[in-house]
Amino acid sequence: MIDYTYWQYRLRGHLKNDEITYRPVKIERAANFLIGVQEMNPSKEEILAQILKEHQAAEDRTLRWLFYPQGEIVLSKNLNLLDEDSLMLIGLANGSKEVYFDEHDLVYMFCSPEKLEEMSEILALEGAVISHALQSYRSQGVVEIYQKETAKKVYDFCQRLCEEDFIVDLCADFALDEVWIEDFERQ
Repeated sequence: MIDYTYWQYRLRGHLKNDEITYRPVKIERAANFLIGVQEMNPSKEEILAQILKEHQAAEDRTLRWLFYPQGEIVLSKNLNLLDEDSLMLIGLANGSKEVYFDEHDLVYMFCSPEKLEEMSEILALEGAVISHALQSYRSQGVVEIYQKETAKKVYDFCQRLCEEDFIVDLCADFALDEVWIEDFERQ
């Protein structure tokens, strides 16, 4: 199964700073999202409205309860003199709930939003180079989409979001079958 993080990594490449505004969006009977945007203006609002219209999606402020806030610190292993074990120990000893090392040489530390500033300061004192320290969101749960047509609708929506540089983050409550994604990418 593949969840929203498949697209989140691509969207995070658009980050200009750590100030993100999240917009709750749903695709009817398919999935719920928090879409992170930056530096909005009337032109970008029009583009976002058009994307939502094209994909039969709508903003829905009542969806916020499906997601919970978290502090997130992102570091590059390549830029840090600290090894993985040291980063893990520093994170866990100082309030990180989870430390994750991905295949792109990035380290993610998740903590409560209240601990974000303190964790950032501790990591900086230890000599860590922080790429981003931001408040993001996680879904309360993930639901697998079993209908291929619905999965395609969600896939197309996420792909379209990745085309806009003002859309910088994504959190959602769905998972798609890997085989379907490979099939959609071949089309």
